[in-house]
Amino acid sequence: MLEADTLAFLITGRPIDQAGSQEGGQIVSAALALGVSNNIATQVQTALGLDQLTLTGTGEDGQVLAGKQLGRRLYLQYAFGIFDKIGSVLLRYQLTDRLTFESESGAEQSLDLIYSVKKP
Repeated sequence: MLEADTLAFLITGRPIDQAGSQEGGQIVSAALALGVSNNIATQVQTALGLDQLTLTGTGEDGQVLAGKQLGRRLYLQYAFGIFDKIGSVLLRYQLTDRLTFESESGAEQSLDLIYSVKKP
C-alpha cells in the first residue's frame, strides 16, 4: 500500500482515491503537520489530480494551498488555514496577455482586475 493511502486510511478510513475534497484537505493538513516527505506529498498531489500542493506561511498563518489549472486561461486554488481552519477559494482568469481577473472568497471577499506590464 502506498504511504499516501496509508495516511488516508488513518484519517478517513478509505483509500485516497475515494476521498472527497474536504477529506483531501484533511489528509493534506495531516501530512504536512507530520512533516511528510516530498514523496508522500507528491503521491497525494497526483492522487487528487492537483497541479499545486504547497504549504505557505509560518506559525499561525500557515496555509495549505491546493490548485488546479482548469484550462489554458482558468486557474482554481483552494487555501486552508492549518491552525485557524478557515478556507478560501481563488479563481484566476487570464482575459488577455496583460489583463487578469481574480476573485477570492473566504473570510474576506475580493474582486481584482490586474494589469501587468513585462519589461524585456
